[in-house]
Amino acid sequence: MVDQTEFRDLGPDERRHDRALHAAIITGQASIRFTALINGVAAVAVLAVIVAIVVSRQGLGISQAHTITNPLMLFAYGIACSGLAYGFAYADRRLAAKYLQSEMEIPYKQPEDYNRVFEALAVAAAVASVVLFLLGVNDVRNALATLGSLPR
Repeated sequence: MVDQTEFRDLGPDERRHDRALHAAIITGQASIRFTALINGVAAVAVLAVIVAIVVSRQGLGISQAHTITNPLMLFAYGIACSGLAYGFAYADRRLAAKYLQSEMEIPYKQPEDYNRVFEALAVAAAVASVVLFLLGVNDVRNALATLGSLPR
């Protein structure tokens, strides 16, 4: 157990840096949640469109189904990328926490290179999730244009 009296007071510059880091972490977490949310909602919306088409046309042909289900996979991959971003962000924060703990106990070299790698991977996965969302939206637009021109 660590004695709380061992902690030193942070100077004003260190407090500002700490607040900025905390704000960056919160913003990153919100961004990752947002990418998961937009892909999930988009997938549900596409499923609702598929149901509406099936009900109105009394069925859906294989080629029609293939046209409209491609975007579902893009949204699913977007959700998977959001999950990866969560995992990479967790690994980044876990290494940072281990470093902070080691300052109080056993010496431990800060794995800054690993932190940077996990941080970069988290950002890349979140960006990939947004790109997949945009590609999925474009595929939905193309699929609806194709389905609208097909005979009933």
